[in-house]
Amino acid sequence: MKYTIKKTWINLQIQQDITIKQLFDSYYINITKINQLINIKKVMINNEIIKHSNHLLKAGDIFAINCLNDNIVDYKCNNSEIDILYEDDFVLIVDKKSGIIIHEDDKTKTNNLNSCVANYFINNNINSSIRPIHRLDKDTCGCIIYSKCELFQSYYDYQIENKFIKRNYLAVVKNRFNYDKKTIKNKISKDRHLKNKMVISKDGKDAITYFETIHFDKKTNISLIKCVLQTGRTHQIRVTLSDLNYPIINDSVYNTCNGQMMLCAYNIEFKNIFCDSIIRVKSNYREQFYKFCNYKGEL
Repeated sequence: MKYTIKKTWINLQIQQDITIKQLFDSYYINITKINQLINIKKVMINNEIIKHSNHLLKAGDIFAINCLNDNIVDYKCNNSEIDILYEDDFVLIVDKKSGIIIHEDDKTKTNNLNSCVANYFINNNINSSIRPIHRLDKDTCGCIIYSKCELFQSYYDYQIENKFIKRNYLAVVKNRFNYDKKTIKNKISKDRHLKNKMVISKDGKDAITYFETIHFDKKTNISLIKCVLQTGRTHQIRVTLSDLNYPIINDSVYNTCNGQMMLCAYNIEFKNIFCDSIIRVKSNYREQFYKFCNYKGEL
């Protein structure tokens, strides 16, 4: 679907006859939110304000929603710079460094990525609350997606929940990884004895992870492997590799630590919200992993 932006309005060119509710349903937006926008006169068809959500949109109509820059930045700012990998009207993708958490429960604290993004929003006149649509562990580096429009965050939440947003990881482990390609299915639960640690347990939640050997460096006896999550459990890659006796190098929870943990969300790809194009983004930290393993290729 084609769209244009005019100030805080999104203008959508309707391709086929459809009700307003059907249109919003396709983006997983609740009817309550639609009616709220209609009640405050933030929805138009062909430049005319509409009064109800059962209006039929016809092919060629211009459907407009006033929903950009619709909120306040809700984190106190940290003026540290962020590495931006991609940005459009609806999302911002940041290259998270290792050692920083995504958020604090107390939004006045600033030693977190959300506060760095808040600073970027304010400096660039983006009036939006800070909404990462997924998480990374503190010591994992790589791609993080932020939603810039509250109305359409539910679309990205649905994409994440149903694995339509593809996230690939790189991990470095000691010794030769014994599998060229391997899907591991197990169950993961919290360790009853150690806080912030997970274990493989028959009583845990299903965890499915795909692994693929990318490179083995004989000189240093380390393997670079690609990891793809088919479920999203806490520490899923870390605890699964540890259980296979291939703990990630410098994983402070499942291995000894002498530096940066060698786990990176190196690649992310998903469908553009209003068209069929695919957004593909790679973390710049992947190059550090290549160098660490003497890998000369590219993923």
